[in-house]
Amino acid sequence: MGKIPTVSLKIAGIAIAGNPLSDQILRILMKLWVKFVILFVVFLLVVGGLAVLKTSQIKKAIAMGASMVPPPPTVGVVEAKTEAWEIIIPAIGTLTASEGVTLASEVPGRVVEINFESGQDVKKGDVLLVQDHAVESANLAAAKASQDLAEVDFKRSKDLLDRDTIAQADFDAANAQKQRAEAEALAINAAIEKKRIEAPFSGQLGIRQVSLGELLSANTAIVVLEASDPLYLDFSLPQRELGRIAVEQEVSFGVDAYEEKTFTGKVEAISPRIDPRTRNVKVRVAVPNPDKELRSGMFARLRLDLGKENDWVVIPDTAISYNPYGNAVYVVKELEKEDGTKFKGVRQVFVEIADRRGDLVAISKGIEEGDQVVVMGAAKLNDRSPVKIDNSNLPDAKAHPTPAEG
Repeated sequence: MGKIPTVSLKIAGIAIAGNPLSDQILRILMKLWVKFVILFVVFLLVVGGLAVLKTSQIKKAIAMGASMVPPPPTVGVVEAKTEAWEIIIPAIGTLTASEGVTLASEVPGRVVEINFESGQDVKKGDVLLVQDHAVESANLAAAKASQDLAEVDFKRSKDLLDRDTIAQADFDAANAQKQRAEAEALAINAAIEKKRIEAPFSGQLGIRQVSLGELLSANTAIVVLEASDPLYLDFSLPQRELGRIAVEQEVSFGVDAYEEKTFTGKVEAISPRIDPRTRNVKVRVAVPNPDKELRSGMFARLRLDLGKENDWVVIPDTAISYNPYGNAVYVVKELEKEDGTKFKGVRQVFVEIADRRGDLVAISKGIEEGDQVVVMGAAKLNDRSPVKIDNSNLPDAKAHPTPAEG
């Protein structure tokens, strides 16, 4: 018999000679290898199937997303209307007293009498403060005595001159002495008057700046005195408006202290000179102030009514999109797609603003009466965007808004 071939295996570094045991091990290993290959193939098939399934699902989702059209944005619209607005020139001004001065001491002296309180109303000529003038009063008494003596000498000399008993030179000397005594008395009396501070006009005093017994130097501020009825409202206008204003023209204005109240006055004077730097002209308005509600120094926003009207297309200010390249609004129109389908969308229209009144703006160019203008939701729009109209929450726009109550 021929020899049976032997098979040598090396497992874990141990050589195993071909024998029935080694043949059995080899068959086991081969079965394990076949199972591994089958499992690997099955794994690949499962992974590939899942990949195909997911790819199909993603493609379907993409297709569905492409086919879905988002709902149009909701906007609020108003109809542009034509209104007649009076022509008004706006300006900013400052209220000043018709008469105003800071009373101050003319000469040094100690305060011996104060006859006023802060904020008091006074009349012209009222003595407000007196400085010590005891020395001046004594000098005035001596000067008046000298004046009386000089008057007696003058009369005696005149009588003697009439009887030709004295020379003309003696009479002239007596006359000069009389005039000198009168002048000395007047000078001392003037010095005393400088220590009596009187109200130069009727008005209201400010806050007292000095105290009784205080030693004042020259030009020490004592108190402010202002005449507040009427007040003056001073403001400036561009020279192009000069031909539109006139003396006696009525002016209305408001101040921050009384936000809901409107005050009126009339143009009293227009400056004859134009400021060469600003090209503005100064205007003064006389404002009655019997209740003293207004104070000098107040900031005022005023309006000059020119007594004429212009017809403007008016829309709420919220409709305007303010941009560096121009102001625009969105107007709702019936638009058409490329395939001919019609839809409700918006067109962006650039406009020119002619005037403003509270929450409203007047448009001189860009839109017409009857246009449906977007006032809510414009931030999410582009030109030709489709829209859905909902006017249930439109804000109330007024030319003269007032603060909300409550």
